[in-house]
Amino acid sequence: MKIQAGKSYKKRHRVISSIFISNPALVLGFDLPFLIATSTSLRNAAAMSIAMLFIHMATIMFSVLFVRKLPVMLRALLSVIVSTGVMILTRELIIFIFPDILNTLGMYIYLLSINGLTLFQSLSLTSRSRLRPVLRREFFHVLAFVLAMFSLSAIREWLGQSALFGIPIDMPYKMSGFLIPFLGFIAMGFLLAFVKAFNRGLFSFLIREDHKRASRMRVDY
Repeated sequence: MKIQAGKSYKKRHRVISSIFISNPALVLGFDLPFLIATSTSLRNAAAMSIAMLFIHMATIMFSVLFVRKLPVMLRALLSVIVSTGVMILTRELIIFIFPDILNTLGMYIYLLSINGLTLFQSLSLTSRSRLRPVLRREFFHVLAFVLAMFSLSAIREWLGQSALFGIPIDMPYKMSGFLIPFLGFIAMGFLLAFVKAFNRGLFSFLIREDHKRASRMRVDY
């Protein structure tokens, strides 16, 4: 019953499924270093989200169009080359929007060119992969990364700096410890636990819904 409910859920709720249930960024924990190390302010979240969007989507599009049939090692090499090129261009856009952002992001903006989500999804493509379905799925995967990044950054900036997007907020006290990676890791653990509980709740709701529908069908019959 649960397997059938899961299949039914994925068909009828593809958007939420792509963001939460089947999203490697959350379910498999890809890109945790970026989420934990850089989610100390909403400015960082915006910059990393822009970079991830362009790097991931451009690399996946290139992989679908040109390298999905190549050997795995060559596909990985070409994907990293494309990701690096897109990262260099995107970095200029991010610096234009946030002139001093590299002072806080440091090397992580460069390491994003070899992030786990993009590399894993590029290598998982097959000869049957089609551009539009793949791009739609990957956009929702990026959206999950963005939601996680902004959620963590808002909490950590609010509690750790008594500010949001650099704007001071009156707080009775400030917990600077939330800005260190250790507490960022704990906060990420709570976020993943929430996602897991959310997924369980969705499945339970769908199972109850299927039971009610089956009962109505039996009564009508």
